Amino acid sequence: MNAFSSRHAPHHFGDTSYIRLAFALILLLAAAMRFANIGVLPLWLDEGYSWWDAQQSLADLWALVPQCDPHPPLYAMLLKLWVDAFGDSSAALRSLSAVAGVITTGFVMLAGRELGLRHALIAGLIFATAPFQVQFSQEARPYAMLAMASSMLCFGALRLLGHERPQRTSGAWAALIVGGALMLWFNNTAALLLAAFGIGALLLMAGDRGARRFFVPLAGAALLIGLLWLPYVPTFIEQARGISADFWIQRPGWWQFRQELRWALGVHSDAALAVIVALWALGILLLARVGQWRAALLLGCLAAIPVLLNFAISLVSTPIYLARTLIGVGPPFVLGLAGVFATLRWRRAMQLGVALLVGYQLWLALPMLGATDRKEPWSEVVRQIVDDVESDGAVATEAIVLTEPNEMVLPLRHALLSADVKLPVHGIPGEFPQPGIAGARYPSGKCAPSVAGMDLEPADRVIAGSKLAFLITRRNNSYDPSNAVLAHLRSRGWASLETHTFEPGAITVYRLRH
Repeated sequence: MNAFSSRHAPHHFGDTSYIRLAFALILLLAAAMRFANIGVLPLWLDEGYSWWDAQQSLADLWALVPQCDPHPPLYAMLLKLWVDAFGDSSAALRSLSAVAGVITTGFVMLAGRELGLRHALIAGLIFATAPFQVQFSQEARPYAMLAMASSMLCFGALRLLGHERPQRTSGAWAALIVGGALMLWFNNTAALLLAAFGIGALLLMAGDRGARRFFVPLAGAALLIGLLWLPYVPTFIEQARGISADFWIQRPGWWQFRQELRWALGVHSDAALAVIVALWALGILLLARVGQWRAALLLGCLAAIPVLLNFAISLVSTPIYLARTLIGVGPPFVLGLAGVFATLRWRRAMQLGVALLVGYQLWLALPMLGATDRKEPWSEVVRQIVDDVESDGAVATEAIVLTEPNEMVLPLRHALLSADVKLPVHGIPGEFPQPGIAGARYPSGKCAPSVAGMDLEPADRVIAGSKLAFLITRRNNSYDPSNAVLAHLRSRGWASLETHTFEPGAITVYRLRH
């Protein structure tokens, strides 16, 4: 008996009430995973940028924010509207990404529906519990939105090109164009996903004469996506130049390639990475074997090519290889992975395989949802500062907090606001943002300059009149590797009383008295 079923024709959505119920339950699972404990942890540095972004004017969202936060401004614009409606607590800021994660799960199931009902449900279940996707659905950053746009592209691609005679294509064209344009407006590395889709479409046309009728419409869609992205292109070029000139990401080696890919695919070891990639490759091959070779080709290209292109660019040009830049391959990867189980005729083997994979993902994801040590502990920093101020006998007006780099004021101020603590906070070498200082080095965003070679006299004016000071920095500080700020303060008569270090993030707090 053949272990694989060849009956994988698409089904119309909503055949029966229990199918609709199954889809709804998977969406509820996705929501439960993404909203659980979403506001427990304080914002970390990157999320602090998002909070600051959302406070800017629409003009600055176009002019200033892209200099400081190297992403397109669409996410910040949406977050600004979201904050106006729901507030700026940690939970409110992150919930936009959680909603995007649930929507992504829905589009993954719609895309899987093009390969069969079983495929849709399995893919949805895997994606709903995928640890990496869950994690970034709880981040106030644009990455969950990138995954959402990628899932829209996958649905459009499979509906249009995954069948010999596609039907009901108007929605597919809309998903393809809107998803492609949104990807470019949510993350600068999304161009690699679109390039992968283009390569997959060309390979499909080379092997399927019938698919060549889509060449002109697809070229038109690509042109429309480009036109929708055009207003941002000058800023994108400027951001690319800045990152090429000086950026904190190191050129990756083989170890980092595996490490970041493990994180992006939601596995805990190199052995697990080998297994999950092998299962994905087998899923692609089995889809081709049961007659879904068009979909297999597209999903293979969408999942593999962006990773390889990202790594190649990082080796020969500008290092950009990070797990979060690979989040867009999640939907096509899961759709390919689901092919292993969806093509099995042996129901119990299929059920056991899905249960093992989902159980493994829950084993990784559930402890993460309750963990208190996976983000920078700014609320603990605030508690420590408050305790030190009280134990010192000082009052709030006599204490001051300095941070270097100056960007660290962003998560700190949000944590102070959340705790209803009022303390003056200032950045070093100057107040954030500080773009465009001639001769300054900018290791990350172009609004947080390195202290090296900078005039520290402004810090004296800021700290004048204070009796108690807290200097917050990082143990491994590329902005001030020689600890020049601490040395400068000591030379001005400030004595170090105590040092506290907080993990993760290697946040170091020096308590000083004059």
